[in-house]
Amino acid sequence: MIQDIQPHQFDNQYRPCPPDAQSYALYYEGQSALLKKRKDGIDFPRFRDLERLNEEIYEEAVYLFTIDEERFDLVQNISRERLSEFTMENKESFRYAEPQYLAFAGITGYQLNNWYRNRKFCGRCGHKMRHDEKERMMRCDHCGNMEFPKICPAVIIGVTDGDKILMSKYAGRAYKKNMHFLQDLPRLEKQSSRLFSVK
Repeated sequence: MIQDIQPHQFDNQYRPCPPDAQSYALYYEGQSALLKKRKDGIDFPRFRDLERLNEEIYEEAVYLFTIDEERFDLVQNISRERLSEFTMENKESFRYAEPQYLAFAGITGYQLNNWYRNRKFCGRCGHKMRHDEKERMMRCDHCGNMEFPKICPAVIIGVTDGDKILMSKYAGRAYKKNMHFLQDLPRLEKQSSRLFSVK
């Protein structure tokens, strides 16, 4: 799974301070990310790679997270070198990219980029929102609205019997793994035993 990055350590505690030249600069356009493809995997630009054409890059960066003390920041509206070794690549490339911890950083940054992009204006009053100084939050100074990232947990259960797995088939369609959405996570065990009981 893409989130399995051991022995690397992911830390998303919000630390809003300016990046340095060694920090990773994550940049996205639509469904694509700026990265370098190498024979042994992918790499992202660091601030030192982008600073020549982007004087304000350090001040406008948004802190995202660290992996093993390596800092990752979001940058937007940058100028890129025409003949740069960094190119825009579809986010789907993260599924099989190596090293896996950088693929995880890329897709996590992409999700945070989308969250920030969709929170530019207040959903309550329509005024422009700003980044909070202390928390990962967008704040509206006009009406006081505060927007935090939402967590949407999911649980997948595979019911097996030896080397067999429970599947379902709908009329005229292929077999599907039998999945149900469990609303109440504290009652997960009870609900899963009720949904998947075999008699």
